[in-house]
Amino acid sequence: YTQGATRVGAMVIPFGGGMSAKQIQFFIDFQVTTIHAIPSFALRLGEQAAELGLDPAKDLFLKRAIIGAEAWPESSRQRIENGLNIKAYDNYGLTEGIGPGIACECLEQKGLHIWSDHFYAEVVDPVSGQPAAPGTSGEWILTTLHRVGSPLIRYRTGDLVQLLRTIPGTDPVQYELMFAVSIYDHGAEDDRSCGFDTAHVEWLLFDVLNPYPGVVEPVGSGCAPSPGAPNL
Repeated sequence: YTQGATRVGAMVIPFGGGMSAKQIQFFIDFQVTTIHAIPSFALRLGEQAAELGLDPAKDLFLKRAIIGAEAWPESSRQRIENGLNIKAYDNYGLTEGIGPGIACECLEQKGLHIWSDHFYAEVVDPVSGQPAAPGTSGEWILTTLHRVGSPLIRYRTGDLVQLLRTIPGTDPVQYELMFAVSIYDHGAEDDRSCGFDTAHVEWLLFDVLNPYPGVVEPVGSGCAPSPGAPNL
């Protein structure tokens, strides 16, 4: 994002989470027009502006926000847009992919456009692994087309989506637009059975390190060892 924004002539101001009042002041001082944030923090920025007695329409220069990395319902979008007087656009990314740049909404806000020149998208039934019927939701399978160092080949994202529109004339069929049905953490199925993600991670590490002397079994995690865990 930083490199892309710089190439189109934008000035990028890196800022972490927190310090919302300070960030609002930066928005004013630098006349910031676009932010990229997680939805919960974007909501907090709107609250902070109100607490500071600011009128975003008059006191801020914000026009848009690119929002991602957390599930957020349409009601949250409306609160963000009203709180900051902006348009908020959904964004999809994966740490395993290239981060927050796999798909993004356009001005119409009617679905996420997949960067199909860099990614090949499939949707399958999460149980059978067979292609999902057109118009139905399923698990998003991702293949990177140009990534060299660590490519993804039919990577199961664990995210439920519905593909809405294909790109005409592509063979095999490529998809242009998708709707995120349920975006959740990639270990969600294991989380549901274990109840706590860190417990699952502990057992994964134990599965891998168990052959080595001195490794102590996790205590009190409440999660059984992972069946068929790979040896790394």
